[in-house]
Amino acid sequence: MDGKRNPFVANDATVLVYARKCVRRYAALKRRLVTWDRDDDYAVMLWVWELYNELWGYYTDMLSECAAESYGYVSSAEAPAGIVDDYVSKSQPVEGWVPRNEWERKRSYLFEGVVAAKGTGRSMTDAVDSARKRWGRQMSQSADDVTAAAMLRAYADAGATRVKWVTQHDDRVCSTCGPRDGKTYSIGNAPQYPAHWGCRCLLVPVVTAR
Repeated sequence: MDGKRNPFVANDATVLVYARKCVRRYAALKRRLVTWDRDDDYAVMLWVWELYNELWGYYTDMLSECAAESYGYVSSAEAPAGIVDDYVSKSQPVEGWVPRNEWERKRSYLFEGVVAAKGTGRSMTDAVDSARKRWGRQMSQSADDVTAAAMLRAYADAGATRVKWVTQHDDRVCSTCGPRDGKTYSIGNAPQYPAHWGCRCLLVPVVTAR
């Protein structure tokens, strides 16, 4: 716990695995659209529904792995019962930042985009690619959120009461994070972390000398 371990490195590797699965699923949808009878919008709605149901499974599996690794376990299968579920089903980042209605909104966005492409001359696959990019960003940010929540819980369970904000100490540090570098906070009163999309900072536990 010296500030050198970055739990988001393993997080990124996990996101990449599941992102590749998602890319393959979107590619499968594009192949189906080639054979679409342009008068059968209902078929497209079912394809999109099927796609997003499967993506939800990928999403929750990904968050489970990120939470487990942040807690110090190699995989969710090794974590004690309840630890991973706590962050996948009950934590604020998951239930607050990406609630089910956000899921349904993205699913509707894709369906409407594909159907609208019929009369605009726009490629249907462009709509699919746009939805895939939105989905990819959501996956990455959600994984960062749940990793941060699990990490702070792990610190608290290990007995830490305060954390220190650590930036990357380079010219890419933003105006929000720069002033926080080196400052300490009680675990329950630390600023929102990650501070923003793509935040590279760390919160490390403060070890009190005995």
